[in-house]
Amino acid sequence: MEVARAGAARERLSNKGIASKVGFMEFSTQGGGKIPQIGFGTAGLFGHKDVIREALKMGYRHIDTALLYGTHKDVRDAIRESGVAREDIFITTKVGFWPKRFMFPTPPPLRELLSMKGGYVRRNEKTRELEGIQLGLQELGTTYADLCLIHTPAGSGVEIWGSVYPHWFSFNEDKDLNKRTWKQWILDSITRHLVPLLSTSSFQHRKASWLNLEKAQQAGYCKYIGVSNYEVEMLQEMESYATVMPAVNQLELHPLRQMKGVRDYCNDKGIAVTGYGSGIPLEHPTIAQIASKHKKTPMQVILAWAMQIGTIVIPKTKIPAHAEENLDAANKVMLDEEDMNALASINKDRAFYWQTSNLPFGITKKQNKSSEVDDEL
Repeated sequence: MEVARAGAARERLSNKGIASKVGFMEFSTQGGGKIPQIGFGTAGLFGHKDVIREALKMGYRHIDTALLYGTHKDVRDAIRESGVAREDIFITTKVGFWPKRFMFPTPPPLRELLSMKGGYVRRNEKTRELEGIQLGLQELGTTYADLCLIHTPAGSGVEIWGSVYPHWFSFNEDKDLNKRTWKQWILDSITRHLVPLLSTSSFQHRKASWLNLEKAQQAGYCKYIGVSNYEVEMLQEMESYATVMPAVNQLELHPLRQMKGVRDYCNDKGIAVTGYGSGIPLEHPTIAQIASKHKKTPMQVILAWAMQIGTIVIPKTKIPAHAEENLDAANKVMLDEEDMNALASINKDRAFYWQTSNLPFGITKKQNKSSEVDDEL
C-alpha cells in the first residue's frame, strides 16, 4: 500500500471559537515549513466570497488563489468576514501565467481564460512576477502571501497553445478514442517540432521568473515560493540557477493521473506536492465502488487517496455542503490496502488540463539534435 512519506502532523487551530483539525504536509526546502493538507480552491469562484467565507468557518485554513482567477478580492473579503485571523490562514497565490508580450491565435480554452475576471493582466506576464505579486497583495489586502507559485512553465504563445490541448479537445472524455488519439498525435507533432526552437528563450524566461520569486521572498512578500505544472526535467534544470529549490510543486493529480515520477522526485528533494483536478474521475466505476463500500462520496474517496499518498489537495466547489464533505475527507475517511491497490491500477497518467511534458527543458532539450526529434514522430 502506498502511504504518505512526507511528514504530516495533526494540529488544532482555534480563533474566536472556530476550530480546525486538519493534517499538515511538511517540506524541507527553504528552511522547512508545513502547509495544511487540505485547502479550498477558488478557480472559477469570482463573486463567491460567501462560499469562501463559509469554508473558513467550517475549518479550512488553506486558501488557493491566483492572479489569473480574479478572486483575490473575494478571498480578502471572505477572510475579513469569517472571524478567522489572517495569521491563521495559509494563502497560496500564483503569478507569471502569460508569456511575455503575449500575442498568439487563441484556441477556445485560452479565450475562456482571457475572459476570466483576472484574464489577461500585463503584470501576470513572465518576467513581471514582482509586479504581479505586489498587485496580488494589494487585492488580497495583506502584506504577504504564505506561498507564491510560478503558475506555468510555458514561456511563449506556441508553448501555451501546445500545452492547452487537453482542454481544447476535451480529453477527459473516453468517447471517440481513435479521433482523440489522432488529434493528440498531431498536436504532439507540432509542439515537438516547434518548441525545441524556443528552448533557450523559454529557459531564460523560467530562470528570470524564478529569480524574481526569490527576490519577492527576500523582500518579505512571500514566506515560501514554488512552482506549478513543472515536470521532473524542469525541476532538474532549476538546480542550475535556483538559490533555493521550490517549497511546493502544484500539478494536476488524481487517480487517473498519479504522476509517480514527479512525486518521487519531489519527495527525494523535500518538495511538497499539491494536486488539483480532483473532480476529473468522479464517475469512474472503481471509485464509485470504493465510495459505496465506505458509504462516502466519490470526491471523498479521491481526496482521501491523495492525502494518503502524501500530497496536498485543494478541491473547489460553490456548494457549502460539498465543501464540508470534502473537509471531512481529511479525518473521517481511511482507505485500506485493497482500495489503494485498486486506485493504483486505474492510473493512465493522462493530462486533462495542461500537458507540459512537450515543452523544452532548457538545459536538457536544447542539446537534442533535430534528428532525435524527428525520430519521435
